[in-house]
Amino acid sequence: MKLNRPSCWLVFILGIIVMAVSGVSFAYRAAEFNKTSGRRFFAFSVVDQRDFGFAGKEVHLTDATRNGVKFVDVTYGEEKLELRATIPSAHQLPGLQSHIDWLRILRFADSTGMTFEQLQAKIESGEIKDRLAIVTRSQASGADSGWAQTWRKDWYFDFYELNPDGGFSHERMGYPSGRVGQPAKPGELQENTWEFEASLHLMPRHGPTHKFTGSALSSPGWPLPLFAIGGLLTAFGFAFAIAPARVVQARV
Repeated sequence: MKLNRPSCWLVFILGIIVMAVSGVSFAYRAAEFNKTSGRRFFAFSVVDQRDFGFAGKEVHLTDATRNGVKFVDVTYGEEKLELRATIPSAHQLPGLQSHIDWLRILRFADSTGMTFEQLQAKIESGEIKDRLAIVTRSQASGADSGWAQTWRKDWYFDFYELNPDGGFSHERMGYPSGRVGQPAKPGELQENTWEFEASLHLMPRHGPTHKFTGSALSSPGWPLPLFAIGGLLTAFGFAFAIAPARVVQARV
């Protein structure tokens, strides 16, 4: 069967229509899933400063070396916290960039059912209180340091939340050790928690990450394969529509 150029353009247009219909359908399915699943969403802002304020108290971070070991010392009001550098850097960079491989300071709030603008307005009015946490990543004791960035099941995350009344709340969680689709064990990162979303800030982008299933992408239904078919039709139609005409030489 030979396709002429107008037919190829029709295939191209059909592919675009299929992609548009399936894409819109998936967007509605995802929106409905987010409304009915009970899934929570958190908005995060990374703090890249060594001196700032929170809950009416001053927060200061300073680098220190004791017995050849590097630390980051945190002062929050009258309270002090000592953090050992689990992935120390040999470079002195502005802000907290020297510790970007193992430490983040995150200011966050539950933004479920709100746009960022709505959340910001509620924080400014005092209706919602934002939270602040220091999150660190380390590896299990005895693990091969050469695989620290990729050997995910040896990762541990420490969460130090700054309490508005003073002091720190500490919790340690490990990377999920089960197979995809299995629930995380006690003491491991759990989906639908701020700790899980905060830990993503410390997972190397080039390294492996856990395939969590409790999202709209875990069961996309028919729109996703139909979108793929539309993409193939679009590519096929466009390629043949713009292909140069074949020149047939007459035999002498």
